[in-house]
Amino acid sequence: MDREREGRRKRDNNMIISGMLPHPKLSDIEYVQELFELNLTVKPKIVGARRFGKDSEDTKLCITFSSPDIVKDLIQSSRLLRSSTDPLIRKIYFNRDMTRMEA
Repeated sequence: MDREREGRRKRDNNMIISGMLPHPKLSDIEYVQELFELNLTVKPKIVGARRFGKDSEDTKLCITFSSPDIVKDLIQSSRLLRSSTDPLIRKIYFNRDMTRMEA
């Protein structure tokens, strides 16, 4: 149980982004910051980013922020993406970074 709690604590500052294809010219951090600036009301500073998966169509991004409150605010504001006029933006989803037991 302590191991699960420790895993949860480590993941509290992370958010998983699904449906965001790699940008040909921008780094993942620059691309995500641009997404936030253009489509959301929350504009946080990103601490780190890493991409999971081998197939570029099905990769996910794990974005790390400085606070779990930022993750909560972003997930709440992600509803704004559904009303975008850009069909690629409407396919982007934000989720908490969950442990295996939570998933």
